[in-house]
Amino acid sequence: MNVLRNVTIIGNGCFKKCTNLESVTFENGSELKKIGEEAFYETNINKITIPKSVNLIEDRCFKKCNKLESVAFELGSELKKIGEEAFYETNINKITIPKSVKLIGKNCFKSYTDPKTIKIKDEPKSQKGV
Repeated sequence: MNVLRNVTIIGNGCFKKCTNLESVTFENGSELKKIGEEAFYETNINKITIPKSVNLIEDRCFKKCNKLESVAFELGSELKKIGEEAFYETNINKITIPKSVKLIGKNCFKSYTDPKTIKIKDEPKSQKGV
């Protein structure tokens, strides 16, 4: 699936349990600001690059995406918050949190299978249980 440049919000539960969804890309110059609660919950995406314009990843956004192994953030990321359980029960091998992030919700990486690398630039404030 290709998300058009002028889309600014992916709504709550938008693709929840869409098991046929395996790939998500964003057009160059994406204006996306928010990825809503459970937007990609229990889909089969295996990798995603979050556009630099995104400033909020809501709670449980990628929860139970068991095939999700790679999450990247475009250079110059404006991301401020990653919600609770956002990457709960995924298979991410490595992730580098952008330095712009100020809050990581509790249990964000809970059940993170065999974590190899979680790098946080300039250590954002974190809630208990990350």
